[in-house]
Amino acid sequence: MLIRLIPFPDELIHGYRGRLARSNGVTDDKQLDVLMREWAGVPGSDCREVPRAILLAKMAGVPVTEFVSQHSFVPLRRAITWFHPEAKHGCESILPLLWSGPMHLPRDGAYFCEHCVAEDIEFHGMSYWRRSHQIPGVFWCSKHRAPLSYVERDSAFKRPPSASLDMALHVSPKWVEELMGNPYLQRYADVCSCLMERDRPFDVAVVSHVLKEEARTQGFQASGRPVKRPLLSDMAIKEIGRKWLATVVPALADKPEGDISHQVDGVCYLKKSSSSVAAYALVGALLYSSVDEAINALAGMRSQDLGTRRKRKADLPTGELVNAYIQSRGDYARAAEHFDCVYQTVASRYATLGLPNFSGKRGARLFDSAVAFFVEEKSWTDSIAAGHITPQEMENMVRCSGSSLGSALRAIRLPRGSESATKRPRRLSPKEAQELKEAIPLCGMASD
Repeated sequence: MLIRLIPFPDELIHGYRGRLARSNGVTDDKQLDVLMREWAGVPGSDCREVPRAILLAKMAGVPVTEFVSQHSFVPLRRAITWFHPEAKHGCESILPLLWSGPMHLPRDGAYFCEHCVAEDIEFHGMSYWRRSHQIPGVFWCSKHRAPLSYVERDSAFKRPPSASLDMALHVSPKWVEELMGNPYLQRYADVCSCLMERDRPFDVAVVSHVLKEEARTQGFQASGRPVKRPLLSDMAIKEIGRKWLATVVPALADKPEGDISHQVDGVCYLKKSSSSVAAYALVGALLYSSVDEAINALAGMRSQDLGTRRKRKADLPTGELVNAYIQSRGDYARAAEHFDCVYQTVASRYATLGLPNFSGKRGARLFDSAVAFFVEEKSWTDSIAAGHITPQEMENMVRCSGSSLGSALRAIRLPRGSESATKRPRRLSPKEAQELKEAIPLCGMASD
C-alpha cells in the first residue's frame, strides 16, 4: 500500500515525486513508477500509455489538468504554441502533451530560497521545492526579495532543499540587487508568473500578430527581412545587459549590434515555429509598460478574429495600396505586412498597378535606375548606368510600370540594411554569467 501525499502550494512536480519516493522508502525513480502503476491498476503499461504526470496526479488526488497547471512548467513552456492552442494544460485527450512535458525543467539546476526553507521547516516541519523559484532568468525570491541559492545537479530534487544548504551555490547579492532594480526584468518575471497562472496557452499566430503590431507602432523592425529599423534584440542588450541575457537567451550574449536575432526579433514574425517562451516574455516586457498591459493585449484577440482579418485580400483600395507601397519603400513583403495579407495577393495587385518590387539588392539597383529615369529625367542610357542594370531589365520595368510609379518614387526613400544569421549557444548558469568579463570585444562594441 503506497503512502499518498497532498502537494504543497506551488510545489514543483519533481520535488513532489522526490517527497513521495522518500515517504515510501523508494530511492529509484523506476521503482517508484512500477509501484505507482501497480497501485493505479495499470501494471506493465509504459510512459506513453500512462504518462508519469497522470500517475503523480492520481497519487496527489487532484485532476490531471489541475496538477499539471499548478505543479509543472507546462503552463510556461506551452504558454505560446501552435500545437492545439485550444487544449488546456494537462489535457488527457491529447496524450503526447503529457509524455514528457510535465517532467521537463526550464533551466539546469535546482533553485531555492533559504528564507523560504527556514519558514517551511517552522510551518510545515519540512522544506519543499517551489516551482516559482525555477523560472528562467529569475534569480531572486519574489516573496523575500532575496537572492536564490542553487545546486547544479537536478538530482537535488530527490531530497528537500534543506539537505542542499551546505553544498549550494549562491547568486551574487550585488548582481541580484541590480537585476531587481531593472524595470524590464521585473516585468519579465511578472509576465512569466502570469503565463504560469493560465490554464491554457495563447495561439502563437495571435501573439506574433499582436507583438508585430506593437513593435511596428513603436518603430521597431517587425519582419525577418533586411534590417531597416531599430531591433528589439539591440534594445534588450542596451536596457538589460548581456550577462543576464546569457542565462536566458544566450544568442544575444555576443550578438553584434544591427544583426537580427530570429530568436528574439522573430517573435514578431514567426507564425508556427515559435521561439522560446522566455523570448516572448522578454519582448512583452520591452514593448509594454506594465504586465497587465502586456497580458491584456495578448488576451484581447482571438484566433478567430485573426483569421477573419486575414481574409481581407483582394478588397484593398488602390489609394491604400499606393500609400503602403510608398511607406514600405517599394518592398512588396513589407506592404503585405501592412495589410496583413498573403504576399502573393499584394504582389499581384502591385504588378497590376505597374509598381515594381524594389526589395533586395536587385530591387535597389532597379530603384536607382527608375529614379534616374522617372524623377531626375535622365536619358535612357544614363538611367541604366545609374543602377548598373541591363537594358533588358530597364525595358521590362518601364514596359510594366504604371502612371503612379513616378509619384510613388518621389515619395520613397530606400534605406539600406544588413542581415545575418546567429547561432544559439548554451545558456549560462548564474555563476558563469557573473564570471563574464566586463568588456567583450564585439566588432568594436563594449559589452555590459
